[in-house]
Amino acid sequence: MKPTKLLDMRKETLTSVKEVQFGTFTCNECGEIEEKKVNTMKHKTIFICKTCRNPGLMHHKLYRVYCAIIQRTTNPNNKNYINYGGRGIVMCEYWKERAVRFIRWALSNNYAEGLTIERKDNDKGYSPDNCIFATRQAQIINRRKQKDTASIYRGLTFRKERNTWVVRITIDGKVNRVGSYKKEMDAAIAYNKYVVANNLPHKLNNIEKDI
Repeated sequence: MKPTKLLDMRKETLTSVKEVQFGTFTCNECGEIEEKKVNTMKHKTIFICKTCRNPGLMHHKLYRVYCAIIQRTTNPNNKNYINYGGRGIVMCEYWKERAVRFIRWALSNNYAEGLTIERKDNDKGYSPDNCIFATRQAQIINRRKQKDTASIYRGLTFRKERNTWVVRITIDGKVNRVGSYKKEMDAAIAYNKYVVANNLPHKLNNIEKDI
């Protein structure tokens, strides 16, 4: 197997006497590049990097996050599909092709226990330039909120006298009442379903629970 690029001659260790040729090799699984000794690779036909050789990859928590994103963006039978794949939210091909690419990006971009993946622009998909990791509290703060609602979600107003969340959507200057719900999350989902079903230009509520 030939290297992607030849590097310098160097000693393998501090105590080595001879210098050997190093080069860069591209992983056939994920496309990542590692430096290896050229002579140890010359009889190989493929190269698998350390991360892809890790047998624990499929048990990593981030792998479950990856699978959850795939499901809600591609599977019409997934309960969250309407809010993602149903409105054109997808995962970029680079991540979709190899789970290890997503995991490697996450680990090098401030992922830690207790954080969730968030899209900077709620109308764009999952990709390195549109995703960050944040606390659930930070996600709530970042969600846009209408002036006349006590909810963190669009279109919702809480009626204390009935202990319900009322969903309203303004279309061409006319306020349309969608319905009322006991739970705030149910009301937010109802808002999204109404927007999608009527092909409205309104932004949807960000109700994802990624991790």
